[in-house]
Amino acid sequence: MHTTTKNLFISIAYLLSVQLIKAQDQPAHRAKAAYVEVLPLKGSGTLFTANFDTRFRKTQNGLGVRAGVGYIKSFIAGTTVYSPIGLNYLIGKKAPHYFETGATAINIFYSKYNNKKFQVGFLPTVGYRFQPLRNGFTFRIFTGVFIKNTSFLTAGASAGYKF
Repeated sequence: MHTTTKNLFISIAYLLSVQLIKAQDQPAHRAKAAYVEVLPLKGSGTLFTANFDTRFRKTQNGLGVRAGVGYIKSFIAGTTVYSPIGLNYLIGKKAPHYFETGATAINIFYSKYNNKKFQVGFLPTVGYRFQPLRNGFTFRIFTGVFIKNTSFLTAGASAGYKF
């Protein structure tokens, strides 16, 4: 075999192996997580919701969406159903540590006796998310300003499973 042909084959093999190694670092699917969130709301008690979060692209970071539901029934306050829907953006190049920023609309349905009421709260947030590259435990902590009739600073946390 000629030296030039041999060098060409070695170069191609090297480039392919580098690409294969690099591809192993990239996820084959978009990051998805299911988690439970705790958010203290001034005057409304504590909001507990079950949520699903996913990225729009096959990445671990970048733009994503979340949706969830929470339910509280009380003889005094009646029934309240919460439904957070929002966008978030994860910033960071290396798993598992990400800076998270987002904005969530929290739909609030109240029902007591035959009185029904619907309101929407808005929650822009910043925080930290621990999200492993592979499947496993994930958590996040965040702070933000809850805006409904009045505005107030709040903080929350969530924990769940990334798959």
